[in-house]
Amino acid sequence: MKRKGLLKVFSILGLLVLVAALLMIGCAKEAPAPAPAPAPAPEKPIELKFDAFWGPEYFAVKSGVMPTIKKMEEESNGRLKFNVYYAGGLVSHKETVEGVAKGVADLGLHYYGYKGGAYPRSVMLDLPDCFPMDADNLDANREIVWGLHDAYLRKDMGSEVTMVGAHTLPFYRIMTADKKIDSLEDLKGLKIRCRGGDFLLLESLGATPVSMDPGDIAEALAKGVLDGVYWSYPSIYGWGGYNAINYSVAPGIGGTAMLWIANTEMLNSLPSDLRKIITDNMREMGYLCQKAYWDEEVRCFPELGMEELTLSPEEVTRWKEAVAPCWSKWMETMEAATGEDAGEMLKTLASLWKEQGYAIPGTWASLAE
Repeated sequence: MKRKGLLKVFSILGLLVLVAALLMIGCAKEAPAPAPAPAPAPEKPIELKFDAFWGPEYFAVKSGVMPTIKKMEEESNGRLKFNVYYAGGLVSHKETVEGVAKGVADLGLHYYGYKGGAYPRSVMLDLPDCFPMDADNLDANREIVWGLHDAYLRKDMGSEVTMVGAHTLPFYRIMTADKKIDSLEDLKGLKIRCRGGDFLLLESLGATPVSMDPGDIAEALAKGVLDGVYWSYPSIYGWGGYNAINYSVAPGIGGTAMLWIANTEMLNSLPSDLRKIITDNMREMGYLCQKAYWDEEVRCFPELGMEELTLSPEEVTRWKEAVAPCWSKWMETMEAATGEDAGEMLKTLASLWKEQGYAIPGTWASLAE
């Protein structure tokens, strides 16, 4: 009996110990949960320097450049950020290629005409009838520029820069301050502003070409340093100086092209998705800027206050005949400077015209045979 009693006592004591232990565990403070891992720091955006060439209120900046920059930043989810510089605030208009090649700017507008003969292949873009200049098919102009660039013009700029966009401008016109232009003879000796690449064309017409940055034109016209300009309506409207111009004539002999370029090393260093965002959107920006120019051509004319002169059909023929030798002169200087076959370049140009559905113009057709 004593043994059974002791067992009973021990059983009760064990039960009590177990209950006490359970109570202690229940009353014990709950162990704190591990602290959450700190949120990863937001990825720092890649900042790129964008040289916009024009001022912030310029129509092509408002309609093409800034919408494209905003779109690229949005598509990158903030991984790209563009710092925009206006009107030569980062690199001068004449040194865009050098500035982009050295990384002073990451993207910019290459207006090769300012370099004159420094880009011997690209001079062809300023020659008469290089593009169809069809207002109803502006894509054709851009495709021809891309084709020429991929085959030849990229060599002028070097491998440090990559073309990412292009567009052409409306027909250039000869706009004068005081003299009406009705014939070739009226141009003799007139000091006409150009960029540099169009020296050949103006000289063939009998004018005296004067190379000048766009920002200096208004003052030069006001002081009589210039008698006129070889330019487009949107350009003179956007840069100023049209108040000193009274007459305009459009012989329909040419326009020009502008190339958007990027620093090649910067572009290749980007993740592939960001690189594609830039190349796709910059190519599209070429279309937006081109459309802005051609739209502005119509919109701004009433505000220019110029009398628009019309050449007779016979006079137009004379002008075209006068400028046709520009092509053979260019072929000679280009071949001397590069050692390349200018005839092959013209055959490529002819092929590009045909691809876009256009007949080869008589201005240079025989030279392309």
